[in-house]
Amino acid sequence: MIALWIGCLFSLIKYAATADPVFDPSTTMRLVLVPADATVGSVIFRLRASDDEFDYPLTFELVGDSSSSTVQIDSLPCTKYNSVCQANVVLRRRLEPGRYYDFQVSVKDTKGGMAQQSCSITATNFTTPTDIIFPKRTSIIMVSEVM
Repeated sequence: MIALWIGCLFSLIKYAATADPVFDPSTTMRLVLVPADATVGSVIFRLRASDDEFDYPLTFELVGDSSSSTVQIDSLPCTKYNSVCQANVVLRRRLEPGRYYDFQVSVKDTKGGMAQQSCSITATNFTTPTDIIFPKRTSIIMVSEVM
């Protein structure tokens, strides 16, 4: 009986010692403003997470009904030699100005540890002209075919 009790105690200690991955606080998506005219397929945000036990790679994914989601999550390559893992949030559908889009993202490590984050994006009526972002951008790009 004592052996069984000690075995249970060790398994609880081992379970308590495992740490779940953690989202980087600087990349929380509580409310992200995205121009309504953002191009479908463009990256609108980048998530970051880490794991104190380095149980890499970490994988990011949508929680719930991802088939109807306005975004998709693309995990970027990550190995046990990285200090953080990252994922792009990619726009899958056109946004309606003024509308809120809510979804949840999870991050999992190789040992089954997991964390979730609630996310919200709002489509704004604003747009940023590319000539303001890239003031020296030429409107026509020419590439020579002669070598």
